[in-house]
Amino acid sequence: MAMRHRGSAEKLVLALAAVSCCACFESTTILRVRSDGSGTLQQRTIVKQAALAQLRTFAALGGGRATLDPLSEDQARQLATSLGAGVTYVSSTPIANADGQGREANYAFTDVSQLRVSEQPQAPGGVTVRTQGL
Repeated sequence: MAMRHRGSAEKLVLALAAVSCCACFESTTILRVRSDGSGTLQQRTIVKQAALAQLRTFAALGGGRATLDPLSEDQARQLATSLGAGVTYVSSTPIANADGQGREANYAFTDVSQLRVSEQPQAPGGVTVRTQGL
């Protein structure tokens, strides 16, 4: 029972961190579609340095790892399944600059009509954040 509460507490802490980091992400998605409907998707996400520090602090306070990496290669690989049927992970490259850290990931797809792409980046650590519209 205690483990279930701990996991919930960690998710709550990460959700609060994600909400408080509004506008701390830069995300670009480039979609290239061939005439047969197949193509590639390139997704580039950068998390600002201040937001990364805040996420790591919240993760440590919630009992998680202080070395939280929401933009890991594993996360990029896992995202392929959520992008739709027929989407496969191709490659990814870490990004680190003065603004922040991130990852550029490349995916291939067989049918553009099966893609599920959101303009809002996923919350780190698989946390779902829902907000009411303005």
